[in-house]
Amino acid sequence: MKPRRTKRVSELIKREIADLIQKGIKGKTFGITTVTDVEVSNDLSVAKVFVSVYGESQENSPILDELRKKTSLFRKRLAGRITLRQFPEIQFMWDNSFERGERISHLLDKITDDSTNNRHSQE
Repeated sequence: MKPRRTKRVSELIKREIADLIQKGIKGKTFGITTVTDVEVSNDLSVAKVFVSVYGESQENSPILDELRKKTSLFRKRLAGRITLRQFPEIQFMWDNSFERGERISHLLDKITDDSTNNRHSQE
């Protein structure tokens, strides 16, 4: 179980990064990008920021590349908004949970269809 402070810092970073992405940074916009989760290490040294981009379903997304290129700028802006003794290193990660959910849903539908077809063929 994560310490309460770690959870609070994660939520704060998530909210602030989402705000920076929405407003754009240095004239760069990031399409319809959603910050789905932030995982901060227990020692607060690393913050993994999970993002998904509407209409894109791969880790080598150009928007994800842009976010990664601007990591130091995000970190600098966040450090100005959030007071921490040492601000965590930011790592942008692709959140593929939506694709996994879609794949699982498709497989479950297929299993249901197969079992329905087998029941009808046995009758």
